[in-house]
Amino acid sequence: MKPQEVNLTLRIQTPHNITLTYSHSDNYPADVYYLMDGSKSMADDKDMLYTLGEKLAEGMKEITSNLHLGFGIFIDKPVLPYISTIPVTGGETPAYSFKNALPLTSNASAFTEEVERAKGATNQDFPEGGFDGLMQAIVCEEKIKWRGTSFRVIIFSTDAGFHLAGDGKLAGILRPNDKQCHLDNNNEYNKAIQYDYPSVAQINEMAKVHRINLVFAITAEQEPLYARLSQHIEGASSGVLASDSSNVVDLLTSSLKDIISKVELRERDHNAHVSVRYFSECKDGEMKERSSCQGLDAGDEVEFLVEVTATKCPDNEKDWNPVIEVYPVGRQGSLQINLAMHCQCSCAKPGDKGYIANAEECNRNGDFKCGVCECHEGFLGKSCECDSKDADSTGTISEDSCRQTNTSAICSNRGQCRCGQCQCNTPADPTQQIYGPFCECTNYYGCIGNEGLICSGHGTCDCNKCQCDKGWSDTLCSCDEADDQCKDPGMDEICSGHGTCQCNKCICSDGYNGKYCEDCPTCTGKCTEYTPCVQCHAFQTGPYDANECEANCAIYNITLHETLEVDSGKEKKCSFMDDDNCLHVFAYTHGSAGGVTVIRVQTAKECTAPVNIIAVIVGVIGAVLLIGILALIVWRVWASIQDRREYSKFIMSRDNEKWTDNQNPLYKQATTIVQNPMFGMNN
Repeated sequence: MKPQEVNLTLRIQTPHNITLTYSHSDNYPADVYYLMDGSKSMADDKDMLYTLGEKLAEGMKEITSNLHLGFGIFIDKPVLPYISTIPVTGGETPAYSFKNALPLTSNASAFTEEVERAKGATNQDFPEGGFDGLMQAIVCEEKIKWRGTSFRVIIFSTDAGFHLAGDGKLAGILRPNDKQCHLDNNNEYNKAIQYDYPSVAQINEMAKVHRINLVFAITAEQEPLYARLSQHIEGASSGVLASDSSNVVDLLTSSLKDIISKVELRERDHNAHVSVRYFSECKDGEMKERSSCQGLDAGDEVEFLVEVTATKCPDNEKDWNPVIEVYPVGRQGSLQINLAMHCQCSCAKPGDKGYIANAEECNRNGDFKCGVCECHEGFLGKSCECDSKDADSTGTISEDSCRQTNTSAICSNRGQCRCGQCQCNTPADPTQQIYGPFCECTNYYGCIGNEGLICSGHGTCDCNKCQCDKGWSDTLCSCDEADDQCKDPGMDEICSGHGTCQCNKCICSDGYNGKYCEDCPTCTGKCTEYTPCVQCHAFQTGPYDANECEANCAIYNITLHETLEVDSGKEKKCSFMDDDNCLHVFAYTHGSAGGVTVIRVQTAKECTAPVNIIAVIVGVIGAVLLIGILALIVWRVWASIQDRREYSKFIMSRDNEKWTDNQNPLYKQATTIVQNPMFGMNN
């Protein structure tokens, strides 16, 4: 890989591309370690591996001649309930956890011989202790003899599931796996009953650290389980063995070819504030986002475009310079990116332009950096004007002391919190004031009433509430408490007895209206009351005689007019019919002319002529008879026309008939004439 180290300075959200070249070496050294299940159920598979051992070595050497093979075998923890503790007899091998039967070697014959000599054993439960052996095969680099620059592959072969972290509790083993090498002088795992099985996460962690590529060679019934397991271990894959492992050579060589011909890039110790993306053309020539290329041959070279973006500045300044390692999965080498995030302006350090130590702008209690004060220890505030020790000597000043309640805004949004106390703003209008310990009070807010006046011009505003003058009420002092505007000047009754006086205005009862609730459109009202006075005063008629007229009607100002134009906005129009069936019209107004009701009367009467009843009756009867006669004439004319049409149709139908003289063939006459054939022969 090249380059192998890059120093990079990035601004936030500004991506930078690094071109990374990967060369696929020819005859790359490969170490292949075959880790096999040694339980009795895999005995036929071990025999097949022995038979095909030479062929397996030759098949792998076709991929690379620089090949080392190794062999290990696992069973399970040598303790109940995983194995039987009854002493073995008949030359059987006692159960063991893991044995490094053959460290990695270039001698293919030694591999075959060791497979033949390997002795299996019996365990009691179905899952096997393969994870113990796998962990030891990964971490015991010296005992297994992994080469430093080799391509490392472990073939994990089994026909059963696996124990994992937590299963050791069944045997009272509680100590977590320590991920360390514990192979003794006999190359056996000697801490199996002290440490629990490793977890999947631990296997994945160690596989990445030691650059191990895992191939799970398992039987068909276990394939779903190990396929899911492969997704959680970096560089792992799975393949299906035949029931007798007869396809082991094809499976392992094809898996090794797939692994070696593929390169996948990942980053180690990835910083959460850094985004890394990969783009490559691989061998198909299409540039797209991808982190792996497949189908590489010896000598091939591929380029990756590594896009590095600092997404945000970490809160901790120590994280501004992370080191990101990009590496090929399961291979030697890496790219180290020494990243420096540009998270600080050029005015934040001593000597920078814009940096002033112990600045006057900060009351000599802080440093002026990039236009903002950074206070020395013991001082707070925008200009470092506050001593940080409050009354409780806690060393901090909370802005909560500038809130009236827990949910209130700081200084009611009308001031600044300085040293734990509110300093209220000064309004532009000199007549306005903001005051109170939390700037919660004004002499204008919430007090604007009618016509935009403070308290409607009838009071003063104190802490956002109106204090009304005498005679005024309501929240904005808009209600006049007097009642003079609710009384008809001609009467002493409030709202004419048909309503209530609120804020010196009449609120009329249902059916009444007018300024004093004096009118009722659906009631007989004043028209009926004023009619007798109009009759006697203007026309000398009606129920009042002269004396009664003078006594009862002197309180009204009655004037006479030839014609009357009624002002509907001020006057109420009335009318009545007299005994002569004549219509009289007048209008009245309350409270005008010094408080006296004014009645204006139209002297012109609208009379109708008497109806001639006899003429009406005779006219109605005559009209009915005339209509009846006309109806008969119309009917007779219509009937005559219809008759003529029918007769014409009859004549036309008769003329169109054509009769013939043919007799009816079914008709027979009443008499029959018979001719005697013998008549006349005697003559």
